[in-house]
Amino acid sequence: MYRDDQEALQNRLDGATREAERLRKENALMRETVGRLGAPGRAQIALPLNAVYTMDIRVLPLEERARLADHQIKRFPVWLVGVLNVLTFGLFPVIHFGRLHDRLPRASRNDPSSSKAIGFQFIPYYNLYWTFFSALRLCDRLSLQLKLRDLPKRAPRGLVLAACICSMIPYVNLITLPILWTIAVCRLQSTVNRIAELSPTQWDATLAMLPSPAFADGAIACPALTGAAFPRALAAPSPAAPNLGFATPGPNDPS
Repeated sequence: MYRDDQEALQNRLDGATREAERLRKENALMRETVGRLGAPGRAQIALPLNAVYTMDIRVLPLEERARLADHQIKRFPVWLVGVLNVLTFGLFPVIHFGRLHDRLPRASRNDPSSSKAIGFQFIPYYNLYWTFFSALRLCDRLSLQLKLRDLPKRAPRGLVLAACICSMIPYVNLITLPILWTIAVCRLQSTVNRIAELSPTQWDATLAMLPSPAFADGAIACPALTGAAFPRALAAPSPAAPNLGFATPGPNDPS
């Protein structure tokens, strides 16, 4: 009896392994197909402002996911970022991380370019707002790269937010610049280096199962994408009563 249980467990493990391998091959095949068919200059999908950073990216079309995953991030030593942050009194990270905005695909209409990310930091009074927006948006864009590859790690958005807040408080900012901001930029650069190791052509092609009301043309509405629809084959079946093997009598069948 014990041997039978072992054999049954082993069969289940083998079946799960084969299924995982099948899904991995299907995922790779979909990425390869999208890479062959997708045009490099295709237009970005019109989404509500900032929606892509909070939505389930599995509802996005594969072509859009391929576009968003196409980054040009390069590695940079983490320790050197920390040293240069102290030596330049915080000026180096403004320029260094500001340049990354042009190396990431634009996911939302208000994603800044590198020139805006850096230049707006030197506008009096407006830079009080821009410090928050530029730094936090970079965290969102970096986290999106990890989400597109179904990786659990995220950019240190909370730490960067705390550093931004403390840098606005008089006297406290004298401590946050050499200490808290140094920790924040090192953590942020660590995330950048992690993304630099990821290939722009490798991304998660898993499709979300979204049971939704059907349109007249047989498509399924996607609540996260305004005005968008997906084929019925990509959505989960509606939660109808399960078929237990009994035939449903027709209008002409005897009861």
